[in-house]
Amino acid sequence: MHAGHRHYKARHIAMGPRMNIIHQASLSGDCCRLIDGEILFKAGQKADHIFLVERGSLLIVDLLEDTPLRRYSQNELIGIPEVLADECWSVSAIARGITDIRVFPAERVRARIDEMDPRPRAFISELAKLCA
Repeated sequence: MHAGHRHYKARHIAMGPRMNIIHQASLSGDCCRLIDGEILFKAGQKADHIFLVERGSLLIVDLLEDTPLRRYSQNELIGIPEVLADECWSVSAIARGITDIRVFPAERVRARIDEMDPRPRAFISELAKLCA
């Protein structure tokens, strides 16, 4: 570890039973509560949800480099470009403190976009291409 770098202790929860909790939260519209150090998603996983931070914060990190990149706080959305471009996460998200996340599944977001008038739908499609 380099001098000045902080090791980001994380407990991985985004696979297995915890992913089922995230999936259930997305279907019911409920929040998902994370505790300090839990990983919401990891680099390389499919970006199949958009997340809204309702309480607490998520630290976006490059776990390989042990480098913090950004912090998302209350009322900030995470994942719109990745979901619209149908990508995998290039970074990981770790809860800092007790963090409540509202979960929006990609298929629901895409279905809503498909219901839009052609002009806004085309605009969103072009934005997604730019984000990819």
